[in-house]
Amino acid sequence: MLEQGPLLRGEVLHVHVDPLVEAGKPALYVTGPVYLDDAFAVVEENGHPVMIAWLVPISAAEHQYVATQGWDPFEDVLVARDPDLVDVRRPSVV
Repeated sequence: MLEQGPLLRGEVLHVHVDPLVEAGKPALYVTGPVYLDDAFAVVEENGHPVMIAWLVPISAAEHQYVATQGWDPFEDVLVARDPDLVDVRRPSVV
């Protein structure tokens, strides 16, 4: 169960889901829906904006990079290397 409160961009969630762990992706990175237009990042629900969070499977090395360097530099690496973020078997970018 997740702790109370919204997921935040740059947050890392540990997972215990066999297919992800077996693929070397023991964590999920919270970011915006980068493959979609910016218009898809926010929806209105009962008159309130709701940010869409995308959970990207990441490796232990990528998680360590986020923990030591921060989420903004990690996203810079993602932009520069342009990995297939929906491929859970993709190589680590760091």
